[in-house]
Amino acid sequence: MVKPTLDPFIWATVKLRRGRIRAPSRLDRVPRVSVVVPCHNYGHYLRQCVDSVTRNQPGIEVEVIIVDDKSTDDSVAVARSIADRDEGVRLILHEQNKGHIATYNDGLDAATGEFVLLLSADDLATPGALTRAAELLVAEPSAGVVYGNAIHSAAICLRAAP
Repeated sequence: MVKPTLDPFIWATVKLRRGRIRAPSRLDRVPRVSVVVPCHNYGHYLRQCVDSVTRNQPGIEVEVIIVDDKSTDDSVAVARSIADRDEGVRLILHEQNKGHIATYNDGLDAATGEFVLLLSADDLATPGALTRAAELLVAEPSAGVVYGNAIHSAAICLRAAP
């Protein structure tokens, strides 16, 4: 185990504050967070992904940009239905498959938020994750990146015996 380089008092304070050097502070403004969701044949995950960043994220304004990379499943139809019900969701539809990097870059180029999250269509954000990240980035302007622990869940597939 690596020993901490902070003096014992500061180390104890950080542990009590759950990893924060300073106590969390409330936002004094409403930051805009752009969430770029690249998608290729992940229509069956897309609605949950977008819901995870548009619901239960209080105190921030969220812009979602779905970039479909010429999916062959129902991804475009799902994305359109999401955008139709939520004005904070925009679509970029590729006419031909451009691959991961071009898809990421197209979404990042379209982002207008103060902060940006690149979130794969088959991933979810936990409730309040964007709010907590924005709070930290506003409170600590010298920070350039915020990340949290990944939560892995195992899916169990059962198949009937022949």
